[in-house]
Amino acid sequence: MVGSATQNVETLGIEQRLEAAEDRLALLDLEGEYGFLYDSRQSGPWSELFTEDGIYQGRQLVGMAAQNLVEGRSNLANFCENEPLSGMHFLHVPHFTLAGDTAVGRVHFKFEASGTNEYGRSQARSVSGYYDTAYVRTPAGWLIRRRITTYLESSQTTTYPYEPTPADLYQRPQHQASNVPYQDKRG
Repeated sequence: MVGSATQNVETLGIEQRLEAAEDRLALLDLEGEYGFLYDSRQSGPWSELFTEDGIYQGRQLVGMAAQNLVEGRSNLANFCENEPLSGMHFLHVPHFTLAGDTAVGRVHFKFEASGTNEYGRSQARSVSGYYDTAYVRTPAGWLIRRRITTYLESSQTTTYPYEPTPADLYQRPQHQASNVPYQDKRG
């Protein structure tokens, strides 16, 4: 993201400087609401931080699996509501570049989450990266038009409980691949 985070204050009048400061504060408030609303599963209010046709997506880098792509408020609300883990966003101070009724920003983040899967096993997820975001000023205030997540690190662990009964050493293994009896699942 190239560009100055601040405008040249010598060339701006007091009203323009005040408006620029108010815009920055409004964008900071928007970012503050983002993590709080998502983490507390307030899916309706969270989706309303986006424009009606707003987009949230993951950036697919070379070698990555397909990423999330969620478009429109109703889909965004569903995405928030169905987050499988309980977590918390830690957002860094954003960098904004304003241009009239539009702005772009980058926000670095960390997301820590945990929960229990359908088998009762404990799961934990840790993600760090950054959001590149396009904002637009609307009659309702500043909203997110598009947010793209770039992951720098993502890990998930599942804890399997200790099984006190011994494994059945006499049961014949059941192979599920065509290249039996060799199945390498490390990959």
